[in-house]
Amino acid sequence: MADLIKEMRNWTRVPIIAQPNADSPRVKGGVTVYEQSPDKFGQDIMRIVEAGAHVIGGCCGTLPLY
Repeated sequence: MADLIKEMRNWTRVPIIAQPNADSPRVKGGVTVYEQSPDKFGQDIMRIVEAGAHVIGGCCGTLPLY
């Protein structure tokens, strides 16, 4: 997502909102899971902020620890 945010920054000056998932969803035993760790998610969020996002959130697979 950081690369996308960086490209968007080239085309607009309005605030950019990013709300990534905790990795791509996978189905295990009939249950959808997101396997990205909170630490890795945090690292990715820092890249998104550095790319130019102003408002950051978390979507599918994120919990309060994220």
